[in-house]
Amino acid sequence: MSSPLGEVVNVSASGLGVYCKRRPVVEVGHDLRLAVAFDGRIEPVLGHVKRLDPVGPRGVELGLELKDVPATLQAWIDARTAGAADSTSVARVYVAA
Repeated sequence: MSSPLGEVVNVSASGLGVYCKRRPVVEVGHDLRLAVAFDGRIEPVLGHVKRLDPVGPRGVELGLELKDVPATLQAWIDARTAGAADSTSVARVYVAA
């Protein structure tokens, strides 16, 4: 079982920016077991919270550094950071139970 965290809004070589409609119960420095859903796949990954930036009245962008990234997720990240991928592709992040 997992609970939704947010939608990926920023992809970099070192991690993901995830928009959360409400501030999650995490702090900078926390490690999280995550599941990233992208292109019809779901991959488990470890995330380290690097930043929490307020967005609007309730939202927050969560900066996640990823660790032990599966090859399929790394290929998806590499394609986006190289600008070679469809920018309309949506990915979502879940906190794994």
